[in-house]
Amino acid sequence: MKYIPCVMLAICLWACKDKSVIDNQISQKEISFARDSIKSLFGEGCKNMDSMTNCLMISEYTMTAIGGDSLVSKSINDSMAYYFQQTLVNIASYGEDSTNQSYFALTKAELMQKVVQEHDKQSKEMPDMSHNWSVETFVDTVNILSKVIAMQYTESTYLGGAHPNTFTSLLNFDRKTGKTILLKDLIKDEKSFLAIAESEFRKNQELKPEDSFEGYFFENGTYALPLNYAISREGLELFYNPYEVASYAQGPIVFVIPYSVLGNVMDLSLCQ
Repeated sequence: MKYIPCVMLAICLWACKDKSVIDNQISQKEISFARDSIKSLFGEGCKNMDSMTNCLMISEYTMTAIGGDSLVSKSINDSMAYYFQQTLVNIASYGEDSTNQSYFALTKAELMQKVVQEHDKQSKEMPDMSHNWSVETFVDTVNILSKVIAMQYTESTYLGGAHPNTFTSLLNFDRKTGKTILLKDLIKDEKSFLAIAESEFRKNQELKPEDSFEGYFFENGTYALPLNYAISREGLELFYNPYEVASYAQGPIVFVIPYSVLGNVMDLSLCQ
């Protein structure tokens, strides 16, 4: 019996050591992603899926970062959750002059109810219209590189009207810090970078150097960078959403600038 305390202590020490080893192994694991989908239906018109007349459908196609550095995983997951919150806030504020900032303090369930109320309001104000609203959000990886993970969040909403509206956001996460990498932080020579990007845009759109930007939405006919970009293996991907610089019918404008032409104007340390 006198050896029991020693044995218990040895077991305890072994268990503690083993736990630290396991924790360390988990923290060192490569980051991975788990997919899921959630569909929420609101309204009497949702009962018959073949002939919906007054239905609000919210579909979420999610992707959750698992393992790897906890700061990086948390940064990715928090960012994707915020973008979904932003989608709901924008729809909940649909009938208002500006976005109601107080909506950001609401839970996901509360925000969905606000969207339901907005849908019901439109249905009562315009009873002759078809009131099938759909909100579809999609999260996916764009590129998983040694130093950067590029993610995309896409929302497609139909709230009545001629067609749905689709908008994609691209985010680039530093795999060491979890911070979002901004394009301005990578550019060393803004003027030269802008000239290269414009040249690549013209190639993509089959425009000659002397052609004007008539028909595009550039302010004063002067080329401007898009709101979204992604770091890829081949080069820097620039992404223009519909309506950002061209009509909805033209769809998104996407092209890649090879790193071979960016070496002197951009910091490529994260891209290699």
